[in-house]
Amino acid sequence: ARVVFAGDLAQNNAFSLYVAPLAGGAPAQVLWTATGGREVERLLVTPDSTRVVFTADGVVNARHQLYVAPVDASAAATLLPTTPGDPRVHELVLSPDGTRVVYLAGNFVASVPVDGSAAPVVLSPPLAADRRVAGIPVVSDEWVLFRADVALPHRFDLFAVPIDGSLPARLVSVPLGTSGAEHHAIAGDEILFVAPSVPEFGGWGLFRTPLAGGPLRTLTPPGVFVGGTSSSQASVLVHPDLHRVVFAGRASVFAEPSSGLYLGFLGQPIRGAERP
Repeated sequence: ARVVFAGDLAQNNAFSLYVAPLAGGAPAQVLWTATGGREVERLLVTPDSTRVVFTADGVVNARHQLYVAPVDASAAATLLPTTPGDPRVHELVLSPDGTRVVYLAGNFVASVPVDGSAAPVVLSPPLAADRRVAGIPVVSDEWVLFRADVALPHRFDLFAVPIDGSLPARLVSVPLGTSGAEHHAIAGDEILFVAPSVPEFGGWGLFRTPLAGGPLRTLTPPGVFVGGTSSSQASVLVHPDLHRVVFAGRASVFAEPSSGLYLGFLGQPIRGAERP
């Protein structure tokens, strides 16, 4: 077992990339060397533990781009193909199969094969200079979910797009008022997301819809509203079996004392349990 980390081991004001045995007993090996004042900022190891994908300002100071390197240090790190203009990469996430990296740069979302075999594709629709993509995209092997204020400033609607850019991004959430969509997840071949269910402030519901497009349905019972959307913690958790979802809800928009925990089913009810 090995650990990959960024550090200033040479004490030259440069954060390079290293790999070392988790149990110790051998010195760390350099995977990528930063020059003075430069750094490795973010890094992810592929699920098979063979590659590390990271951002570093190796070309232009403070302009972090994507690199990939073998974890066993058998070859030098290489710069992945970049999008036009070489904007700074702010966030990155790997597909579960480790074949593509999805990244957020400037005001758009793009993806590129981890092996550098093809040019990156921009997944998000064009955005005005004062608009942006919010948060880190949610990624499966085939799909990407992201929020962006395309239609209205500061209303972050939810979009779904194939990870290879083979189709244009599709609006998932139905705009209602100015609040946009909140927490979202991929559960099998479906999308779950929290969005306004009534125009009033705080009237949020949990919705489901197929990833490939289809009807929008609600998982919240009549008169129940999803709670906790203003928190940094997700108010919706998907069970690993991908058939069940747990969410916090309340029977009134403003009445916190009536809050409760609900269980919804995405597939067949388990052990005869009723839908919420």
